[in-house]
Amino acid sequence: MDTAAFRATFSDFRLIKGRKQAQFVFEVPLEQADKALECLGGVPRPDNETWVGIARLAEQKAEPKPQEPKARKRFDELPLSQQCALRCADTAFQLWCNVATEQDAANRVRSICKIQSRAELDSDERAARLWKQIEHDFLTGTGRIAEQRG
Repeated sequence: MDTAAFRATFSDFRLIKGRKQAQFVFEVPLEQADKALECLGGVPRPDNETWVGIARLAEQKAEPKPQEPKARKRFDELPLSQQCALRCADTAFQLWCNVATEQDAANRVRSICKIQSRAELDSDERAARLWKQIEHDFLTGTGRIAEQRG
């Protein structure tokens, strides 16, 4: 016998009433049954108990596969709603909008574009035009968002 151990999964448990014992059931793939029986000393016999040790194996975590870096899109390739969200998080844009927070900038854009959600910039042509004008003015440094009207 070259090894004295085998892998198995714990699959069941039951109490043996009247004997103050517990029975544990471990399962091995059928292809490994002969090897497991050999490791245990053969088929169990009632006239000869065989004591064994049972230990839980440390779970082997699969090595994470290195992920290929995602191809980053250029800002102008992003949906308008995403452009707006990124812009509102930009402190330079917030200063240009004359507001203190990202939320304030988002509220200002929604107010000017007359939308409830920045997602509407992707489907509402009028709002999209207004957002593009806001973006253009920010990039060129012309005007201030506070001066714009919807």
